Amino acid sequence: MGSLFAPAAPLAERTRAPTERVHRRDAIICAAWALALLLVLFAPLLTGGTVLLLDQADVPIGPHATLGSYTFGFPPGLTSRAPITASLLALFRTLPLEPLKLVPLVAYVPIAALGLYRLFDRRALPTVAATTLFVVNPFTLERLFAGQAYILLGYALLPLAVWLATKEPTWRSGVSFGLIFSLQAAFSIHFVFITGVLAILAWLLGPGAFRKRTLMFLVAACVSLVASAYWLIPIASHSGELDQVTLHDVALFGTRADPVLGLVPNLLALRGFWRATSTLQHPFPGWLVCMIALLAVAALGASASAKERPRRRVMLAAATVGIILACGAAGLSGDAFVWAFEHVPGFRVMREPQKFVALYALGLAWAFGLGVEYLVRGTRSEARRRVLAMSLCAVPLAASFPMMVGLWVEIRPSHYPASWTAADAIMGSGSGRILALPGDAYVSFSWTQDRAVANPMTSFFSRDIVSDGNVELGGLESQTSNATSRYLSFLTTVGSRTRNFGNLVAPLDVQFVLLAKTEDWARYRWLLHQDDLTVVHRWPDLVLFRNEEPSSLAYQPGSSLTVRDWGQVVGLASSTRLTDVAVHVRHPTAGPIRIPPMRAAPPAPSAAAHVASNSVTALTVDTARDGPLVIARTFDDRWSATSGPITANLGVELLVPASGEPVTLEYEGWPPARTAYAISMVGLSVLLGVRCLLSFLHRRSGMLPTRRSLIERSR
Repeated sequence: MGSLFAPAAPLAERTRAPTERVHRRDAIICAAWALALLLVLFAPLLTGGTVLLLDQADVPIGPHATLGSYTFGFPPGLTSRAPITASLLALFRTLPLEPLKLVPLVAYVPIAALGLYRLFDRRALPTVAATTLFVVNPFTLERLFAGQAYILLGYALLPLAVWLATKEPTWRSGVSFGLIFSLQAAFSIHFVFITGVLAILAWLLGPGAFRKRTLMFLVAACVSLVASAYWLIPIASHSGELDQVTLHDVALFGTRADPVLGLVPNLLALRGFWRATSTLQHPFPGWLVCMIALLAVAALGASASAKERPRRRVMLAAATVGIILACGAAGLSGDAFVWAFEHVPGFRVMREPQKFVALYALGLAWAFGLGVEYLVRGTRSEARRRVLAMSLCAVPLAASFPMMVGLWVEIRPSHYPASWTAADAIMGSGSGRILALPGDAYVSFSWTQDRAVANPMTSFFSRDIVSDGNVELGGLESQTSNATSRYLSFLTTVGSRTRNFGNLVAPLDVQFVLLAKTEDWARYRWLLHQDDLTVVHRWPDLVLFRNEEPSSLAYQPGSSLTVRDWGQVVGLASSTRLTDVAVHVRHPTAGPIRIPPMRAAPPAPSAAAHVASNSVTALTVDTARDGPLVIARTFDDRWSATSGPITANLGVELLVPASGEPVTLEYEGWPPARTAYAISMVGLSVLLGVRCLLSFLHRRSGMLPTRRSLIERSR
């Protein structure tokens, strides 16, 4: 520990390069501290079970988790997170250990420690202090409790990004920065703008000649474009989903002000998350005193960093801009934020502006680390140096004590009920779907400590799950464009007014309905009174129904009918089997329940169609006769069929013409997505290969004695 608390050396000795032994010792100290922090924060979560949190729907931790359809280019469009999800899914399937599923949540601690270690030129004391504040603060507390693991992973890469951006500009730094930037965007697309702000500030204020900085960031931009082509290309051709994000969302997700101090002081304390997460809130006087102390030490550190003037300029500017942008539509910059929201491409993803606080947290942690180093090095007594260092590092822990021991034991690993396993065994792994109710995106159970979590039913069972995907959290409304989800949401709303619910969901290939007894499960009691649903088994917390209406992935109705809206579909289901009729809905929305006008003759029964091959993006169906063919896949106008144009059955599913010949369907959104993946993979391989080759040649040339080095040696 000598290097951690050693007094300041003479100037001549400080300018001499540290020995490798000192670097190794400091690296061990920093690694040990990061491990200690990780255990203090997360040790209670390693006791077995699955940690279920709120915003972790994209983390594939369920027993039967699969890749989301967006991975293949389906709406809402290919997301930047697809490779991360695929990698984690492969890891969890290869090593099915529950503690391993905590990696996305806890990895931000060592990643942040590594970045700060490089940012402080491998000095242990400022790294330890800055790491403590950077990973333990109200911002990370709120994100952890919300389960925003990918946000934290992108946040943890910020120190590495700023280290590369504020080094002496070289093309190698540009390549590395571009890769880090792309990785952050892969974790969360929000970092396109968060780290983008950092890059602009480093380009304007960083070290080195402006021409060299420009060249470095041009290289970084090219690398980022190649590495991010897999999501940039598809989203450029199908970006309409962002239009659903409006100024209403800005108001809903706006940064919260402290009721006493207001907005900016709340942000300076790294608070302001739009949603109240943990019930554990630090008492007002306590966190105020701690934050004043942190700010004082940080101010001292910033003023003592004159020898790092370019980096200090970037850090202070980033912290300031982060606070301004985090105010969102409020404050003096509100009009500018609203203008950017409406006119800057992609900026609508920043509907929750408090994420920009990450830039301020980075600057604050950096300045705090320098301040602790300055104070400790200026103390002569070894004992006092130790006490002072430990006291200063304890301030961030005191300011965010609810993060300790698994968020103060408020979050505990959950164990799936035995009833879920039994229900899964009864249903087996056939092709028919399960309708999971409640289908809300967020639900709470007694075995999740009555916390709202991302609905675990969607990834637990062997069969495919369909649900309405409603969002009922803090006034947040559903913004899904998925026709199946909207149809199911309407049906569950009017379910108490029908006795043929099985008939209404049979066209979706729903063979089972599974009702979990959450706190508001009574709103689904009408399921017990349906004529075409049979209770297979009841458990204290679960009810399993079988749909007695025939269903299949592909079938050929005997006739066709046009209705006005889904209200007439419900009326039609009271007297007609829906799988016998191809139903064209002129307005696929809610409507009053009434029976539509029909022909006198009853419809002919439907015929099953054999699915010869089936994948996410293509399938081939052998048809038995002429007429319409229904495929229980959500309607999307980018599906194409060899037999003719595709329309929508019930306004929900694929309806294609058939003529007794095999029909092949393909999703046209997959080829461009596949090409984009290939561009990124090939481009990254070439970039990394060239980078490694040039680095090898650079090191090799450095091993050969030059004329100048020979002259210096002779002297």
